[in-house]
Amino acid sequence: MVNDWNRTMTSCLCLALLGLSACAGGLSAVGPTDTPTAAEGPGERSTDWLQWRGPRQNGTYEGAPLPQDLTLGGPAHRWTAPIPGGGTPVVVGDRLYTMGTRGEGEAIVEVLAALDMRTGAILWERRFPDFLSDIIYERYAIGSPAVDPASGAIFSMTSAGLVTAHSPAGERLWTVSLMESFGRLTFPNGRTGSPTLVGDLVIVRGITAAWGQTAPGRDRLFALEAGSGRLVWTSTPGERPIDSSFSTPLALTWGDQLALLTGTGCGNLVAVDARTGALLWRKKISRGGVNASPVVRDGWVSVPHGKGRLGSSKEGGFVSFPVPTPEEVAKSGPVLPAITEEQQIAAVSFSSSPVPAWGGVAQVTAMGDVLGIAPGGPPRVLWTQKLSSENLHASPLSTGERLYVPLSDGTVHVIGRAKGGATVEAKRYELDGACLGAPSASRGRLFIQTRTALHAFGDVVAERRPARGSGLQMASSPLPAEVHARPGDQVSVVLPGAAESVSCAQKTPAGLKLSYRNGALHIASDSAPGGCALRATTANGSVVEGVSLRVRVSPGVRYSEDFESLQAGQRPPGWWLGAGKKWVIDEMDGGLALAKTLGHLLFQRATTLFGHPDARAYTLSARVRSDGNRRGMGSVGLVNQRYLVALDGNRRELVVSSNYDRLHRAVPFRWKPNTWYQLKTRVDVDERGVATIRAKAWPSDTEEPEAWTTEVRHEEGHGAGSPGLYGFSPQAQHKVYIDDIQITPSAANPKEGGS
Repeated sequence: MVNDWNRTMTSCLCLALLGLSACAGGLSAVGPTDTPTAAEGPGERSTDWLQWRGPRQNGTYEGAPLPQDLTLGGPAHRWTAPIPGGGTPVVVGDRLYTMGTRGEGEAIVEVLAALDMRTGAILWERRFPDFLSDIIYERYAIGSPAVDPASGAIFSMTSAGLVTAHSPAGERLWTVSLMESFGRLTFPNGRTGSPTLVGDLVIVRGITAAWGQTAPGRDRLFALEAGSGRLVWTSTPGERPIDSSFSTPLALTWGDQLALLTGTGCGNLVAVDARTGALLWRKKISRGGVNASPVVRDGWVSVPHGKGRLGSSKEGGFVSFPVPTPEEVAKSGPVLPAITEEQQIAAVSFSSSPVPAWGGVAQVTAMGDVLGIAPGGPPRVLWTQKLSSENLHASPLSTGERLYVPLSDGTVHVIGRAKGGATVEAKRYELDGACLGAPSASRGRLFIQTRTALHAFGDVVAERRPARGSGLQMASSPLPAEVHARPGDQVSVVLPGAAESVSCAQKTPAGLKLSYRNGALHIASDSAPGGCALRATTANGSVVEGVSLRVRVSPGVRYSEDFESLQAGQRPPGWWLGAGKKWVIDEMDGGLALAKTLGHLLFQRATTLFGHPDARAYTLSARVRSDGNRRGMGSVGLVNQRYLVALDGNRRELVVSSNYDRLHRAVPFRWKPNTWYQLKTRVDVDERGVATIRAKAWPSDTEEPEAWTTEVRHEEGHGAGSPGLYGFSPQAQHKVYIDDIQITPSAANPKEGGS
C-alpha cells in the first residue's frame, strides 16, 4: 500500500534535496562520473563505503591504490578480527561496521559490530538471537549495514527480520520487527539483503503475508523513516513470488524522478518511485527469483539470474536491455515486454552481482568464471577467466584497474588486464573460509570477510574527506503509511491542511475505538483489537482527498477469542498477520473453532501472529487438537514471546523451539488424535537476559496439572515478542484445530501458572 499523501509531493523537490539532476532519457545510474548518491550528499565525493555496493552502489572504488598481495600474514596484511560473516563491512571515517556471528549450534547469534578500521579493535557489539525462522546450516549475517554519514546512525537487518538503528556509540535508537509488524517470512537459505539508505528513508525488503490488502504473500519493499523507524510506504511491485530474493535496490534517477531498481522473487526487474513506492515499470527476466543487484551503464541495465530462462529449458542467464524512458513507459504501460533470448547470454549466477569494469561489466558465474561482458544489444562476452569450479554469493570489487574477486571456495583473486587489453591475468590467494559477500575499501585499505574472520589489507592513506552537511531530507508525508498500536497508545500523527479528525474509510470494526486529538491518534484503553484504513475529514465532515493511513490495533496482554461471533466458512480476524488462506472457521462439537486449511501444499505450515512485538510477561493458552490416526497426525501450537510451543503429532512430543536447528527441546507426550488438549505457556526473562520457557499440556476434560510439563532455559533470551498460533498439516493431510485462545498477564510466581 502506497501512502497517497506522499504522492502529492513533487519529485523536483526530492531531487533537489538529494543533489540529483533530472535526465532527459531513462535511468541514470550513479557511477564514477555521475552525481553523488543520496547517501553522500550534494556535491560531495565520499571516500567512505557507506552501504553494501559502496559509494556508487555498483561495487566500484576510486580511492588510493589498493594492495595487490593479499597473502594472510603477508606484507600487506594489517589485521584480522574474529568476526565471521557472509556480508560486506561498511566504513565511515575510522569506523568500520559489519554483521557477523558469535557462537555455534544452539548458542549462535548474529551481531552488529563496530571496529576501529585502522587497528581492527572491536569497539562494541550488539547481539541478535534468531527467532521463529527456518534458517538452516547457520546461514546468518548474509547482509551489510548502512550508515548515514551526517548523523553516523547505523542501520542493519537481521536474518529474522529485525531492522535496527544504532548510534555510533552503540545505543539502540529504534527497532522494527518486519516479521511481527508486516508478516515477513523467512527461508532456509537465510537470504536477508541489506538496507539501502536514500535521503531520510531506509529501504528494506522481504516476502511478506500480512493483513488486509497486504495479506497475499508477495515480495515487498518497505521505506522506514530513518529518524524514527515508522513506515512511510509499502510497495508491492511484482507478481506472486516463486522464490525469495535479496537483491538490494539501486537508487538512481529516471526522468525527473528518483527510482529504486531491484530484482524480485517473481523473476522481474522492477523500478519504483523512491518517494512513494509506486511502480514505475517492471520487466520479466526469469522464471524464478532474481537475487543479484543490477548495474546501469551507458543506458543499459544488466543483471544475472540463476533460474529458468524465459522461453527456454536452460537455466540462468545474464540479462541486458536498454533502459526504458518515461515516454516509452507512458505509451506501453508499466508492464514491459518480457526479456527475449537475444537480450541475454548463457551465464548462470544465482546472487553474485556485476560491477563496471574496462568498458563493460564483469560478472562472476556459479561455475567460478569471471566474464567481461559488453552490455549493448545483444550482450556479448569480451573475455573469460577461469578462477574456480564454483561460486555461490560472493561479488567482486572494481577499481578500474583491477578486480578483487572472493569466492565461496575460500580464495580471493586479483585480476588485471594484460598488455593490449585483450587478455587478463589473475593472482590467487588462500583465505581462511568461504566468502559470501563482497570486498569493501576505504582510503587504500581493503576489507574482506569470510565465514571465519574479517581481514584488512593495505595502509590507510590520508585523503581530504568532504565536510558533512546536516543530513538530507526527502519530501515525505506527515502521516506514516501504517500504524501498529495497542489499546491505550497515542501515536503522533499530524494531519495535513484543514483536516481535524479521522474515520474509517469503510465500516468501523466492532469495538475499535480511535480518535484524533492534538496531533495524535488515540487508541482507547478499552478498544478492541482490529484494523482499518482511515480517512481524514474536516470540521464539516468532508473528506480530505489523497490522505490514507492503515491502522492495526493489537491486543494487550488480556485477550480472548472463542470464534463464536464468527460464522463457519469465514476466515479468522482480518487484522491477524499471515492468516490468509491458511485458516478457516469450522463447526466442531456443536460450536466453532479455528481449523488449518488443507487446500494447498504451500500453506501446509502456518505461523500466524496477532500481537505487538513489544508484548512481554504474558501467559498464553488455548485448546488444540489434530485429526489423524496412530500413523499420522498434524502439529499444533502457540507462539509466546518468539518461542514456539507445539504438540508434534507424528513424534508424539511437546516441543519448545525458536529455530528448529538452533533451539529445539522436546519431551515425550503421548497425545491422541481427535481429542482436545489444553496447551499453556509462559516465558520469564531474568535480569541477565536468560529466558525460561514453561509449557504444559493436558486433556482438556481433566484438571490442570500443577507442574509444568517442560521448562527450557535459553541463555540468549527473547525479552519480548508477539503472541501467535502455529499449525502444520504434513502433505496437507490432517487438519489441526485451535479454540478458546486466552492471553493473561503472567503471575509473579511461575508456579501459579499465569491464571
